Amino acid sequence: MSFARGLQALFAAMGGDASWQRAELALTLHMIAHVAPRTFAEHQLRVSLPVVPTHFDGTLSDEEAMARLDMLYLRVVRGEAVEAPKGLAEAVMRAEDPLWRWLMGQLAARLGVQTASGLDPRWPFSANARLHRYHLTHEILIATEYLRLPVPEHLGPVLEELEGALPELEGQWDLLGECVMCLARAGRPAPAAVKALKEAQLPDGSWAEAKSTAREAAHCTAAVLVALAGALDLKRSDP
Repeated sequence: MSFARGLQALFAAMGGDASWQRAELALTLHMIAHVAPRTFAEHQLRVSLPVVPTHFDGTLSDEEAMARLDMLYLRVVRGEAVEAPKGLAEAVMRAEDPLWRWLMGQLAARLGVQTASGLDPRWPFSANARLHRYHLTHEILIATEYLRLPVPEHLGPVLEELEGALPELEGQWDLLGECVMCLARAGRPAPAAVKALKEAQLPDGSWAEAKSTAREAAHCTAAVLVALAGALDLKRSDP
């Protein structure tokens, strides 16, 4: 496994001008900076906050609305004063995917915009194991401002559930990467999962699941890189 080749694949996949590329690259580097500061410095990385459109209206796809909201949220947690744009609440409520609607609502709340998802307030996706686990990872990501802060103690049971799920997730590289990055932020190594992720790297340096779109493959590459960066820093901190 080559972390450097993975970074090259990430920059290639997210080096365009689309809002999702700009927002996801910024979020990825933000996460690496906090879960793996030594690896971040070693590879001379830096977090930039690129400009993406900030208006919300009924013409936006869910993907575009999410990218714009991701970037607004990242600016807030990195200390910028951001005013919530008009139409944001309506954009959240229009999201067709319930997981996206929940996540967009969490991000919007940081901008002072409250929405009602219509979902069970605690474990809204418990009937679907895959969605439930994505929800758990994002409970941690939101609580830590995308890994900027330590994992709160009250989320210990969430970490334990993610640890227990790891053996079932081989082949689900995106979700496995998200689980490992959350565990790494809490100082919990996951050597078997890390080994599986390393072995799944493709010849071009990326990671992807079967039948992934280009955007899904880029997200998968990002998730795995954050996870592996966290694992590298954890290993270096071992006595």
